[in-house]
Amino acid sequence: MTDEMPAGRVKAIHTVGAICQFTLDVTADSPYTGLLAPGKQHGFLRMGGALGWDLKKGYPPGIGFKFPRSGAPSGHFVTLHSVDAATYNFFALNQSNHLPGPTSLQTTLLIRKFQQASQCPGQVGLSNLATYTQDGKKVDAPKFPFKLFLVPLVQKSDEPKLLDAVLADLTSFPVGTPLYSLFACGKGAGDAEMAPTTGGVESACGDALHLGDLITTTECTTSKYGDEKFLIRHQPVEEDWILNPDILNQYGESGPTKACAWSGDDVTPAGIPPSCNK
Repeated sequence: MTDEMPAGRVKAIHTVGAICQFTLDVTADSPYTGLLAPGKQHGFLRMGGALGWDLKKGYPPGIGFKFPRSGAPSGHFVTLHSVDAATYNFFALNQSNHLPGPTSLQTTLLIRKFQQASQCPGQVGLSNLATYTQDGKKVDAPKFPFKLFLVPLVQKSDEPKLLDAVLADLTSFPVGTPLYSLFACGKGAGDAEMAPTTGGVESACGDALHLGDLITTTECTTSKYGDEKFLIRHQPVEEDWILNPDILNQYGESGPTKACAWSGDDVTPAGIPPSCNK
């Protein structure tokens, strides 16, 4: 597993953004392990638009997270509000690693492409975060939440603006700025999982626990390296289902197949599509 894009591979989405270092002081009440265990964790976050720029609407804001670990692969996860969201204020919307299904033709086609890698491409797993501590110690019995939920602590203008102005917003924060509150959802929100980022923590997050706030420890900056080489792994959510099959019962009456917008048979822990090199 690498922290950089493989040679010759080009990013198709999230092509422009800004990177900051941050700390997350996880609450002593956390029952989770690895990078979600109590104590101070250190990482990088990269903020950027998921898809192309629409001068009349804006863009869907998204974040990639990387936690370097000593002697073990980095921990990663990504969040969005939805692939169809549109705003000029990057911090206008709550985000999660669980997304609603697509509502436009463009994003439907995008999801269909991602289904080559996962039955549930609108969600990414969290179990890898819980499997190793930041100093590289392996956890024998990883414990991780159903999903994570981000609530912004800062705001910018939602007036129409060009891309350079949005990037100026993202690089304007002084060191020590709390950007987001991070909540762990211990279980699903039932039928609300069809729209998992809509509403506040109370309606979108079962058994919500405030893990802590993401606080910048460096200024945020744009770079060619960040846009072209900085890799954030998308862990297939099926890896979470394998370790904890009860997760599949957390999606309400609609069930995980509908919540995942899967076009095949019912989703299963063993149903992850084979990688292209196999």
